[in-house]
Formats: sequence, C-alpha cells, structure tokens
Amino acid sequence: MDSKIKLIIADDHNMFRRGLSSVLEQVKDIVILASVANGKALVQAAKELKPDVVITDIEMPGIDGITAIQEMKAAGLATRSLILSTYNSNQLIVDAMEAGALGYITKNSDDEEIVDAVRCVYGYQHYYCKTTNLNLIKRIAKSEFNPYKRLSIDLLNDREKMVSILFCQQKTAEEMAKILFLSKRTVEGIKEKIKKKIGAKSDTGIAIFAIQNGIYIIE
Repeated sequence: MDSKIKLIIADDHNMFRRGLSSVLEQVKDIVILASVANGKALVQAAKELKPDVVITDIEMPGIDGITAIQEMKAAGLATRSLILSTYNSNQLIVDAMEAGALGYITKNSDDEEIVDAVRCVYGYQHYYCKTTNLNLIKRIAKSEFNPYKRLSIDLLNDREKMVSILFCQQKTAEEMAKILFLSKRTVEGIKEKIKKKIGAKSDTGIAIFAIQNGIYIIE
C-alpha cells in the first residue's frame, strides 16, 4: 500500500488493548493513532484524528461500540469500523454491522487474521471472522445488513450453487469432493471463484450470500 492505514483501538480491557497495539505496531502499513478504553473517548479521538479504521469492542462502559459507530457515522466521518467481539454476543455483532460496521473479528483471532481484517475494511470491503459459527451466519443473513443486495444468484452456475449449499450444511472440502465426484483441489478452486464473483473475503461470505439469496433455505 502507498500510504499507511491510520488506526484507533477501543477496548475497555487494558491488557488486551496493549497486546493488540503491540501486534499492529509491527505491521509496516499500519500506524496506531490512539488507544482508548470506551466509546466516548473513541468518538472524540475519531473526530480529532480522522482515522481510516477503528477497531472497537461492543460492550464498553458509558457509550458502547454500537453507539460510537452511529455517532461517528452521524458526524460524517469516513472512518471504517471493525468490530472486536466474542461469540456470546451474536445479536450485538449483527446490530453493530447494521449500524455501519464493515466487519468483525473475535478476541481469539490470530495476528494474521486481525491484519487481514484491518486491510479489508480499509478497502471498504466486508470481513467476517474465519471461525464464524453457523448461528451467527444465520443471524447476519436474516438481518437488514445485506452486503450482497445488488448481486444476483445468476452470478453462480449450478456447480457453484451446489458448493454453496454444501458449505451451508457445514460440509468439509473432502466431503464436498466425494458428494460431487470432484477432487478436493477442484472444490477449493470453485470456492475461490465464488468468493471472487460475490466479493467475499472469507468462506463465511459464501454462506451469507447463499442464505440471503435463497440458494440455501434455513430449516
């Protein structure tokens, strides 16, 4: 990247915030402008420093992460928001994305995924944590948040639709290969083609697209 990604971190756990800062400070194309402990401080820092991306927890004292995202959006900031959360707050993650967040990661995400997520939302693309559980996928797919609303299921051919369905059924690449009489490598290639067509950065995007567009019907 030609310029560095200007970033603010917001989390009320000081030790975690320091650890995350330590990881991101080592990345050449990221610069941390500030690290804050609550939503009010996040909004104030964002208005003053104009970051490209903020990583924010949802549940924080005072103003929570969702309200902070809404206030930054209302202030006309071009800042992209990345949610930092845990699996016990699925509905809150959906609420945050409906409020304007472009993606989310969990607190147990590895360093590489955190960096990938930051770069992704910096480019105005949606990011879903690699270890997203099926319940959260369903909640996102049924919510008002719809990153694929301008796309058509006609983008996918029959084989790609079948792979999407099998992915929603939580089949592994090996299982898909046996069902479709294909090699595992071919299945992986089809998944990559699907992601490229719909603009998804992770396999989770395939499931959300399939559910939102009626390719896979939730029972």
